[in-house]
Amino acid sequence: MKKIPTTDQMYWQILKDHHPSDLSVYSTATYPGGSRYVETVWCFKGSEFPLVGALTTWDSENDGKRENEKHEYWMYAITKEDLDNPTQDVEQGR
Repeated sequence: MKKIPTTDQMYWQILKDHHPSDLSVYSTATYPGGSRYVETVWCFKGSEFPLVGALTTWDSENDGKRENEKHEYWMYAITKEDLDNPTQDVEQGR
């Protein structure tokens, strides 16, 4: 599976405008502390494969506001190998 960088517009179009009731969370991770980030990956309900994901990182919080907040968005491309082996790792598309 290949991870392909995309825009926030594409990510939110898929989630909110085109498939809001068709998607479910495929995975999510949050790590408060030294490295702060939240990652969420979405898939079509019942799918074994992810569709899109987002990562938000920040350096610190003051009064509930995140400092130096950054966002990354990506889509996944499913390959023939993925269909033959659904537990295969994701290739980083960077």
